Amino acid sequence: MPVTTEQFGTLPGNGAVTQYVLVNPKSRMTAKIIDYGATLTHLIVKNKQNQDVDVVLGYDSIEGYRTDGNPFFGATVGRWANRIGEAKFSINGKEYKLFANQAPNHLHGGKEGFDKKMWKISPISQDPPSIECTYLSPDGEEGYPGNITVTCKYTLTDAGEISMEYNATCDAETPVNLTNHSYFNLGGVEKASTIKNHTLELFNVKYFLEPDDMSVPTGKLIPTHAHPAMDFSAQHGNAHKTLGSRLSHAPGGMGYDQHFVANPDTKTYRIDPSSIRDVAELKAPDGSLTMTVATTDPGFQIYTGGFIQAVPTNQSKQTQLANGKPVQVGQYAGVCFECSRFPDAINKEDWRAQCLLKPGDTYKSQTIYRFTA
Repeated sequence: MPVTTEQFGTLPGNGAVTQYVLVNPKSRMTAKIIDYGATLTHLIVKNKQNQDVDVVLGYDSIEGYRTDGNPFFGATVGRWANRIGEAKFSINGKEYKLFANQAPNHLHGGKEGFDKKMWKISPISQDPPSIECTYLSPDGEEGYPGNITVTCKYTLTDAGEISMEYNATCDAETPVNLTNHSYFNLGGVEKASTIKNHTLELFNVKYFLEPDDMSVPTGKLIPTHAHPAMDFSAQHGNAHKTLGSRLSHAPGGMGYDQHFVANPDTKTYRIDPSSIRDVAELKAPDGSLTMTVATTDPGFQIYTGGFIQAVPTNQSKQTQLANGKPVQVGQYAGVCFECSRFPDAINKEDWRAQCLLKPGDTYKSQTIYRFTA
């Protein structure tokens, strides 16, 4: 069966955690998703050598995902992905205060965001294999107004893709910003300890958001060509340099944690939810695997894992190198492409329309990660 289930441990007070296994024999891909955080735990694809490669970082047990040091491996992030400045915003003159878990700012939904919630998962298709994850976020959760119902649909397509489709509805005006927080390593997370030898190209990405000292956007767009480390275009000869050669030159000096603009051509920087476009291409060091990122969202955060704390090898699934030595999962072990609305958009007048969900409207977005050998 293309969609099956297996136990993934238990949570105190919540009972069993279930892992859903999606297999597409046509694209020869396997994805595993748990109902805790609607989290992608494994994504196995075939490389040029016809080898199975698990390309996402994660843990082999629920205990790993519950640790304080878990850097959102594979999680569905909400009600707000990325940062809200000073952990507050106003709607119709009323101020709402959020939990400042990255003081003074609010990050990835707060103290217990969607990544720490139990989702209801239902298989919705066997061919192609697809599941729908649902969560009801109550009014007042983490300080946000309104009840919202969120769905995340995972599909393994016949074309070698994993598709993630997000929808949300509400009963009161509220900011919504959803993303997936998978860390990718195309060398295979059981063999390659970092992504420093990967290369990256961005397609028609002309701007990134200027960050302040705490990585909250100032509201200003900076041309990528104005900062050599931020230009990944083939046009300027920057598409095939290794990430390792550029990490120390990124703003902040700890690798990349910046938000790039996917479509700068409209005033509100929105993309039609029905229109998806390629924005990035990541390549494995030996050329054995390529991942293309496509999204309907107005932007995406590239994070190269500069602040990943070393993960004990007995907790991670990355247990053995080819030579039999344990992998130490830590800094720069993977790279994220967090497609979303702009960080702090709710506090920026020109960006606010991206993220302010109103009763009767539906939040929509889709991200696709496509793999070719």
